[in-house]
Amino acid sequence: MLLVIVVYILLISLLTSLIAPHYIGHAVNMSVLLGVIALVFWGWVLGPLGAILSIPITSLLKVLLIDSDPRAQWAAALIGSSHRHRH
Repeated sequence: MLLVIVVYILLISLLTSLIAPHYIGHAVNMSVLLGVIALVFWGWVLGPLGAILSIPITSLLKVLLIDSDPRAQWAAALIGSSHRHRH
């Protein structure tokens, strides 16, 4: 029973800390590092609700401030965003 609990905890930790941020980052076109920074920042600013909404808030700000302005391509490169369109 103890082995099952340990394996379960290890799998959940692996999924939530490594795999999920990678796929979420690709889905919203955001680097994993920016996702972690957003989580810490919005969690600090708005508490637990900010931590939950960190990726949507950061994605919204990215679209409004970076993706909408062609002069901000340097910032898109900095945050790991690419403008490749998926078909």
